[in-house]
Amino acid sequence: MPRRTIAGARPERDPLPTSDDRGVSLSTDTELRWNDRTCRPPIGKIGVLAFSLFVTCVWQPVLGLFVVGLSLMVVLAMVFTQGEERVRAARLQHWSEVAVSSLSIEPVDDVVRCSCPGGPRYISGLHLQAAGPYLYGRLGVLLRAIRTSIGVTVVVEMDPRSATVLLEPEVAAEPLDEYYSFLTPARLDAYVQTRGSVWDVSVAILGQGRTASEVIPLFPAVTGVLPDEGWQEYSPAVLSKRLGTLNIAPQPGFHATGEDLSEWLVQLAGELSSEVGGNVPGEFLMPVRLGTVEYRVGYVINPETLEPGPVAGFSHEDLLHGLLVAGGKTDNRCRMLTLLIEQLMRNDKRVFLVTTRRESASIASLVSDGVFLELGRDFVLNPMDPEGMPRKRYVVQLMKALEIVAGSSPKAADLRSAVELELALMRVMSIGGSTLADVRLNDTDVSLTDSPSEVLPDRASPSYQKSLLGMAAVRTLYEGAGASAFYGSQTAPIERIASNRLVVMVVNLEAPYLEKFALDLLSIKLGGMRADPDLVVIFEDAHNFLTSVDSYRNREEWVELLLRGLVGRGPLVVSIEHLNGLPYGARGIFSSSLVFRLQDSADLRAATDFLGLSVIGSGLYSKQRSSPRETSFLRSMPSDTALLKTRGITTCIPLVLDPAPEVREALPHERALITPPSPSSSPAKSPGDTLLGRVAGDEAPVAIEIMRLLERYEPLTVGAIQRFVSSSLGTSVNVEGVLTRLERANMILRGHEVHGNVSYMNYRLTMKGTMALRQVTTEEGSR
Repeated sequence: MPRRTIAGARPERDPLPTSDDRGVSLSTDTELRWNDRTCRPPIGKIGVLAFSLFVTCVWQPVLGLFVVGLSLMVVLAMVFTQGEERVRAARLQHWSEVAVSSLSIEPVDDVVRCSCPGGPRYISGLHLQAAGPYLYGRLGVLLRAIRTSIGVTVVVEMDPRSATVLLEPEVAAEPLDEYYSFLTPARLDAYVQTRGSVWDVSVAILGQGRTASEVIPLFPAVTGVLPDEGWQEYSPAVLSKRLGTLNIAPQPGFHATGEDLSEWLVQLAGELSSEVGGNVPGEFLMPVRLGTVEYRVGYVINPETLEPGPVAGFSHEDLLHGLLVAGGKTDNRCRMLTLLIEQLMRNDKRVFLVTTRRESASIASLVSDGVFLELGRDFVLNPMDPEGMPRKRYVVQLMKALEIVAGSSPKAADLRSAVELELALMRVMSIGGSTLADVRLNDTDVSLTDSPSEVLPDRASPSYQKSLLGMAAVRTLYEGAGASAFYGSQTAPIERIASNRLVVMVVNLEAPYLEKFALDLLSIKLGGMRADPDLVVIFEDAHNFLTSVDSYRNREEWVELLLRGLVGRGPLVVSIEHLNGLPYGARGIFSSSLVFRLQDSADLRAATDFLGLSVIGSGLYSKQRSSPRETSFLRSMPSDTALLKTRGITTCIPLVLDPAPEVREALPHERALITPPSPSSSPAKSPGDTLLGRVAGDEAPVAIEIMRLLERYEPLTVGAIQRFVSSSLGTSVNVEGVLTRLERANMILRGHEVHGNVSYMNYRLTMKGTMALRQVTTEEGSR
């Protein structure tokens, strides 16, 4: 059979004419320095040593004889010492002589049976008789494809050949024959030397096991990961004969250059590292190390042999940059979240779990002080309470969340230009302690500015019509089906609820649009909290983040904004069923992912892009496969198996989840809210000690300053009040909100004054306001 060579493709330009002869050197010596690839100079050292010894003997003959004698004594001592060490090592290993009759090699069925004192061994082998135009495959993949119970022997014999072998018929590839024949013998030899010479190579692989069934799958495993057409399996008779003569590698083999062989053979260290960027995408490896695993959820498995590997999980950095859990059944995702929460509790972290499943309330029993709340039954979420967020930012996001209540499927309403609704929400939130029932589109109100009185809005304008649509959504929340969940003062601030060790909040309102609004509102409030790396927020089955499978479309940018706010606050975990439902831009927010079995074709396409998998529709051990597993593994893997991808790892890692911890159903008396005071907060004086303090709340100092100004200089316009207060208390105070509260409490009276045919709004003190100010003055005097 003609032997082929592996010399690569023909170069576009001959490298020899463009190379610098002064920087190129050829050597047939194998004594090379591998740090700088230079030849060792042994002759020079020997010459210097011989000359020095000669000068010493001529100058001082006695000293020369002494040095020579001492050197001979050292050499003899080393020889005797090494011999004794070998004898001592042999005695310690307890060698025993085995009779020749106890060793036998005989073919049995499709394998070779080898009898030895330790029990019979079964051997199977194959050899590479001819190679294709490229040496394809990696030995690191081969070690992972073969079961660990099989002992593997790879025999590679290499004999150097001259460069003229490339000129023989049918040795080189046809396009290279013309190129080689064009070169002169000297240039051909120089060209081959730069490619690592030409070698006659023989390759054989043997597998050994205690049973015949262990070594039978050796041939399909090797041909699957090293797909070359030249592999041939040894017949039992030929293999037993070669084992008897200790001649495993076949002759002849094939020709290959040293450069190609180095790329093919010297890859074991790189293949065992999962961080190597040159790995084939979608090749699920069993890496030696996974980095820091702070929260264990399972262990790695070898996708070819299903053998267990090291522990697998996540680090806190993975959660800080977002973790996405997708695919599988609801029970599988809940099991993974339960394992993660248990590990978080052991590391003294706090967890705020938002779920749409009542069955997940049992997770609160993982710790003795866990809290379980159900929206609409144990907890009221007030949309009119921004909870410390900037008012303008909160109102804009609240109007976006109201669109899903104001709209109808398949599109949500557009409230972006509802100016009257935005002003009404701003006005209500400036008061403090307001609810949805306080929102009014009051046409007769005049803006709290020194500008002339505004013209009443046009009821036929698009802005006013959209505002009416938004007001209908507000009425739905406090008069319709959402009244039990959204109407009234909020039970407790979200930040105080999150101060508990474990909180499970169930959002199940029986209406999809109300659940989406509740999840959006919780996302806004959680994303608006101050950054806290010890608080892990988890959303389970949060369908408000899904758009392509959602009945309300055109929410991609809104979902991305919510997720970026949540990741900016701290650790985030999101669990969804359909990966395809998450917007494309939102997928890039998560740096880590855990994907269970996927069945939907759209989800598989999304996973192919999101996880970096390759799509090859061929058999498991086909020669066309470039990796052991592709997207087909996502369809067929067991339910408790998932693909893990974390920060810093370019390939997916299959893992098996640990058994789920035991949880119990929450009892009715455990549905109480525990909100311990923050240790950093000091006992402050109650603002309700005086009537003015009860009206103004935390902004009582601003209210007192305004009342004293009105007592001294009334009447005052809004602009004058703002200038006076800003000069004494700063520009960050909410003067308009305090004026609105005092007016509704009948402590000040709003009026108008005209200057130059322009009406300006001003304020005066009432009798009630005077008595409230006197009460404050009395309290201060008594202190």
